[in-house]
Amino acid sequence: MIPTAWAEAGTARNSAATGCLVPVAGLGAHGLLRVLPVDRLAAWSAAVLQPFDREQRRTLEAWLRSGSAQAAAHALDVSEGTVRSRLRGISALLAADLDSPTVQAQLLLALRAPAPPEPVASSVRLPASPLPPELLDPGQADRWASALLEPLDTRLRTALRCWLGQRGRTAPAATELGLHRATLTAWLNKCGHVLGLDLSSATVRAELHLAAETIAPPGDAATALPRRGGRTYRGARP
Repeated sequence: MIPTAWAEAGTARNSAATGCLVPVAGLGAHGLLRVLPVDRLAAWSAAVLQPFDREQRRTLEAWLRSGSAQAAAHALDVSEGTVRSRLRGISALLAADLDSPTVQAQLLLALRAPAPPEPVASSVRLPASPLPPELLDPGQADRWASALLEPLDTRLRTALRCWLGQRGRTAPAATELGLHRATLTAWLNKCGHVLGLDLSSATVRAELHLAAETIAPPGDAATALPRRGGRTYRGARP
């Protein structure tokens, strides 16, 4: 629990603006660690992480939180090649693509979960759906995601989903959406302001991604952006 507490304290410290209070859980009452049943989350997390030893778990968490193998290598005091080699081993054990933003979000959730009272005997595969149905049924998941993202209009929700799908990289997300990077940056800043969240937090981005994918309409995120023609957005001004 100490690494989790340390990370949450750092998130709160880095997120706080003058005169504001920031929940240490990032998303406050909407945070998945508060929404999901603790016993189910602990058992699922332990089963997902069961194949990994302590070194692999530390490497995975450092990589997920920092966003790059180079930054994770610096945090762990090992070479970048060592980090990449460990990640390949983790990917093989999971039989999952670590480049998938949904897989990354699910793994970060598993790493943040409390430990179960009893060890688990077997592992489980990561679910195809954003949230494991054994944690929340589809109706509950939809209500959670809808309540979290309800303050955003279609324009902001679409832009945010695309950006999260590009793992927080503005340039490729702007290209996918057909927007100028400055425009997308302004929209993302508005998303953070409207939601009252720090989008630089890996934890916040992971949970927002799971929420966005849970209620996403069929089709590509970029095609959901309302347009009048060319790159012009049809809708209310920011």
